[in-house]
Amino acid sequence: MWAIIEKELKTFFRKKKERNIFFIVMIIWAVTLHIGKKHLYNPYFTVGVLVSFFIPYIYGWIAFYEEKKNKNLLYLLSSPLDIKEIFAGKIIALFIFTVGIEILLIAIGMIINPFSAGIYPTVSDLITLILTIPVGMTVISAILGVSIMIIDNPFIIKIAIFLLIYFFAFKGEKIKNIFIISEWYYILFGILLTIGIIYLTPFLLNKEKIYD
Repeated sequence: MWAIIEKELKTFFRKKKERNIFFIVMIIWAVTLHIGKKHLYNPYFTVGVLVSFFIPYIYGWIAFYEEKKNKNLLYLLSSPLDIKEIFAGKIIALFIFTVGIEILLIAIGMIINPFSAGIYPTVSDLITLILTIPVGMTVISAILGVSIMIIDNPFIIKIAIFLLIYFFAFKGEKIKNIFIISEWYYILFGILLTIGIIYLTPFLLNKEKIYD
């Protein structure tokens, strides 16, 4: 499985067009939202959420849809690894990538903010950025992966994933207030949900579906 993780991370960085556009937009957003003496919103959280939206769309898409389209999944399925291990490797790679991006965004903010608003991330911010957001995006990516294998219609999947991201991004705080649960419960729930999806993949998917 570690070979799958390494392969996925290398693939993410080898996609020059997607990589360059993603990092240019990410840096522009990070610099723009951190500059200024006053902030209506926490700039660390705002940048982290905005950038993370694109990870399932860009890199989750590469990990699943392009692999299926290019028939690379057929080669993986012919290896000694079973479908659960392949799926888990891709999901873990996306989680590691998201954590790395969030750490980079925190570093950019901490370099810029001393010269503008002087805002530094709190412990709560760090937990949200390094754990909650990556776990949330991992769940989205896992759902994306299963959806691509079951529903071979990219447009429908993109719309559904966008609505799912929108719901959790803009309604998550209301849900949190209703149930009065801590962030650690969100993290635990996200991890358990991801593990559940991974273990259900052999029942949800079959080789015939992937071969189509």
